[in-house]
Amino acid sequence: MELFIGSNFENTRRYKEFDASPQGEWIDLDVDLNMADNTIGWVWRSGCEVSARIEPKANIWYAAMRIPFSDIDQNAPGYGTRFRLNLFRCQGPPDDRCLVAWRSPMQASFHVPERFGLLTLVGRGGEID
Repeated sequence: MELFIGSNFENTRRYKEFDASPQGEWIDLDVDLNMADNTIGWVWRSGCEVSARIEPKANIWYAAMRIPFSDIDQNAPGYGTRFRLNLFRCQGPPDDRCLVAWRSPMQASFHVPERFGLLTLVGRGGEID
């Protein structure tokens, strides 16, 4: 499971990536597609926490991520705050792999920020849900 999320609408080629595996392995990246060698993105460490479990009989796995908001945006969350976002999953063995996306990147790579969708924070009575 992969989450790509960005708060910078002026530089859409800069965003964060959070991945989780069925075994609870994870990675967090500070992606900047403007850089030829994004070694800075590999050394960035968020405060992300991941939990995962597998139900072998049902052939299902679950994952949850807890990502500090400050790792996504330096501004405080508020009503109407928007993000560029996409969700991805690779399923199946390499010779029969299926790539699943919330918003299709329409290319071989998931890293197509122009194809990300929008997430807007909303709430009731001024509170964010």
